[in-house]
Amino acid sequence: MLDSDSDKAKLDQAYRATEYWVATRPPICVRIGVANPAIGDLHQAHGVHCSVIITAHNPKSQQQSTLANQQAHGELTQAIEQAGYAKVSATGKPLGGGWPAEEGWLVLGMDVVEASLLAEQFQQFAVVCLDAHGMPNLQWFA
Repeated sequence: MLDSDSDKAKLDQAYRATEYWVATRPPICVRIGVANPAIGDLHQAHGVHCSVIITAHNPKSQQQSTLANQQAHGELTQAIEQAGYAKVSATGKPLGGGWPAEEGWLVLGMDVVEASLLAEQFQQFAVVCLDAHGMPNLQWFA
């Protein structure tokens, strides 16, 4: 859990000041609250109506070592694959620096309920949920 409303507000601001790059050809840039029709097209191409962007890096928003983040990313990858979801590599890149980029996945067809289970398992406060049309929203679990 976050310690205070101000902590959550700071994290919310950080999530919104991040570009989430999906490794398609060409790459797709996702920004919270900004619809991106390319995501809607990707959903349609894969026959899904939603997706999430999730990482396992830096649980509870506490910076971890590169090795710990790589290990967590591998475990997240395995969990997504075992659940049978298609995925595309995605990287969250904060604008203006101050926090390292975080590897993650755009998980095609995953809804908020399934995302909440992964977020809990990998101690993530939030994920980016994308609707059928490519509108990204921040979904909090803290």
